[in-house]
Amino acid sequence: SAQQIWLAGLGAFAKAQEEGGKVFDALVKEGESIQAKTRKATKAAAAPEITAATEAATAETATTAKAAAAELTTATEAAAAETTTAAKAATTKTTAGKGWTD
Repeated sequence: SAQQIWLAGLGAFAKAQEEGGKVFDALVKEGESIQAKTRKATKAAAAPEITAATEAATAETATTAKAAAAELTTATEAAAAETTTAAKAATTKTTAGKGWTD
């Protein structure tokens, strides 16, 4: 438990003070070594998960972008068709009665 870890640390500190700086320095070095090994192992273990999550997010983003592009294309085509229809109607209205034909 956290309480036991804390007490063990206090005990080690007390022991180090009793036996001098050499033991304390050795404990610090050992702690640094264990911490470095733990960080390295954590990074190695997490790397595949991070890669998988990144690939999944990239794929999802690509799918979303394709869907958005398709919607934009459809909307643009609809707007172009409406504009063409309106332009033809306006042209017909303007040329009507002037003897012009399409």
